[in-house]
Order: sequence, then C-alpha cells, then structure tokens
Amino acid sequence: AAQDGVVLSTGYAGAIGKALGSRLRPRYRVVGLDMGCKSDDCIEADITSDEALAKALATVRDRYGSRIASVIHLAAFFDMTGEPNKLYDTVNVQGTERLLGALAGFEV
Repeated sequence: AAQDGVVLSTGYAGAIGKALGSRLRPRYRVVGLDMGCKSDDCIEADITSDEALAKALATVRDRYGSRIASVIHLAAFFDMTGEPNKLYDTVNVQGTERLLGALAGFEV
C-alpha cells in the first residue's frame, strides 16, 4: 500500500474524512490533520493558528517528507442555524488561506 504517495486530509476525524481515508488507503498513505485526532495516522492541528498549523506540518515533514501527492481540505465550520457567525470567516476563509501558505514549503 501507499505506493502512490502521501495524501494529506484536513478534517480527517469527521465522517467524510474517515470515509475518504478508508477509500484512498489501499493506494496512498493517508495522513490526517484535525483537532480531534484519535488515530496514529492523524496529527493534531488547528487551522486557525499559525503556530499550531506550523507545528503540525513540521510533524508531517519529519514523518513523511516534503512531497505530498494531494491535499484534501475538509476542515470547516458550519452550523444549521443560518445565523451569521464569525467562525465562518475565521475557519473557512482565513484557515484555508493559512493552510495554503503553510503548504508553500511542500511539493504538492
């Protein structure tokens, strides 16, 4: 397994992240980033924090190198109220920008 490289997935501990990881695992080494890691293939990460994200990606680099076959970005804030919430911008917009910037040192 994992002959086709590393796939990095944010939001890995969620239902979609888990399902996608199991589907990709026969071909790729799937590595998760999430705030609620419960497995060895998941690295604790908070995309709203420069420091926490840098630390998580340093761990990725140490364990798996700087080449990543693909990044799947599932981490997001959502709620079902329909009310405005500043976390939409903090997590979904700024968190995505932070992730893209932090990945600049990798070959993706």
